[in-house]
Amino acid sequence: MKKFILLFFLFSKLTFSQELVNSIDINLDKIKSFYRIEDPNNNEYALILKNKENIELIKTDKSFNVLSRFEHIEIDKSGDFMGNSIKENLFYTYWKKNKKTLEVLTIDFENKKIIKNEINYPIDSNERILSSYTKDAFFNTITVTKETSIINYYRFNGLTVEKNSFDCSNMSFVNSLNQKIKFWDFLNDENGTVYKASFPIFLTDKINFNSVHATEKKKIYVDNERIIISSDVNNNFSQFVILSLKDFTANSHIVSKQDENSIDSFLSKETNSFVIDNKIFIAKFSNERISIIIKNFDNNTLNSFSITATEGHQYINSELIEEVGGIKNREILKNEEKFLRKSFAKNPSITGFLSNDNYYLSIAGVSYPRQQSYQMLGMFGLVGGIAAAIINDGSGSSITSYSDKDVVYIRSCISSSDFKPTNLKNVTSNYDNVRSYVENNNSKENFLTLFESNNHFYLFAHKNKQEKVTIYKF
Repeated sequence: MKKFILLFFLFSKLTFSQELVNSIDINLDKIKSFYRIEDPNNNEYALILKNKENIELIKTDKSFNVLSRFEHIEIDKSGDFMGNSIKENLFYTYWKKNKKTLEVLTIDFENKKIIKNEINYPIDSNERILSSYTKDAFFNTITVTKETSIINYYRFNGLTVEKNSFDCSNMSFVNSLNQKIKFWDFLNDENGTVYKASFPIFLTDKINFNSVHATEKKKIYVDNERIIISSDVNNNFSQFVILSLKDFTANSHIVSKQDENSIDSFLSKETNSFVIDNKIFIAKFSNERISIIIKNFDNNTLNSFSITATEGHQYINSELIEEVGGIKNREILKNEEKFLRKSFAKNPSITGFLSNDNYYLSIAGVSYPRQQSYQMLGMFGLVGGIAAAIINDGSGSSITSYSDKDVVYIRSCISSSDFKPTNLKNVTSNYDNVRSYVENNNSKENFLTLFESNNHFYLFAHKNKQEKVTIYKF
């Protein structure tokens, strides 16, 4: 049986074109790895460039003007880059040396030196890593102790690691076969998993989520106070575990995918959900209808609407778009009936954000990966750390994720006060503008990393044989 997906594509009200922000002269040639660290407290950035022999470190202000720089001869090869934290104006970077040891390279721009330390890797072999992310100058990792109902939360701060655990043993869940299960089985229910078994991270202060990543039936949402683990492997219920980062307590919620206020609600084998502004946006698909049900965590329906061949068109704020492997192969579908049929023939997802008192949603159907190649990877000079920087950005903003998939999507914008449709037209995404720029780029640039900050995307590029890095804003 085919899997079907509806993706709500993340977008903004305005179309953003690229702007050349700055260019930074560099001394290294043949860059092998590139990392960017954001200091949210001082509105500064640290850039780490590596080749086979040396490391160049550059500190900039928010406009990428150079504040400090120095080079370091790399004697011992570092392991895999994991993340970073910032403490007392020092940049701590974590590199996994082996199963038991982390190497911490502390970057001191004031004294222009790197300090090397080793600390014990705190995660045991009996733990499964769910996800890792950097937020608010801390590196964080979420794990589960295998065959148990214990979630572990690690926060890396300088040379210290703080651990807190959550006991979920009193919770019960429903698997894809409607059988009651415990927490460990809830995490490992792979039915409906689209691309991978891990949980993609969505930071709620980012407004540019990747819709391909949102096709996953299991997700993690992070804000300053909570971690929300969600699962949509069951087509009748969205299930959530909410972890408080204030008092380190946990609770669970099971939310029905039915609209109790409507006689028109239907069962669907193709569903997904996305959390925005503490509300659950549930998407249900058939070949004749897309229904969106908005609920709270207490299972109360706040509103709902449906899009069919003849109804609900006021909720569509864009053209009906199909892409095959990227923006270059884009086609405008002629009618809603064709869009519904094509989206139902793919994998379902919903994503979006709140901005200016409106919910911006993106609805799409995304195929499984095609086996031919990630043709866009060549545009990034993807080697080692550069590949990780592109693919594992914390906002889920990987451009390459679209290159091996067929996608159909629409955009919708509704009021946050009454959930009514708005009259905005041709709502688009600055993320789409990044993808378009990269796909149509003829300047032979290698793209080093992409990240989102303050409602804009920043793209770092480097031309071979040119001793500079260029930064574009979208």
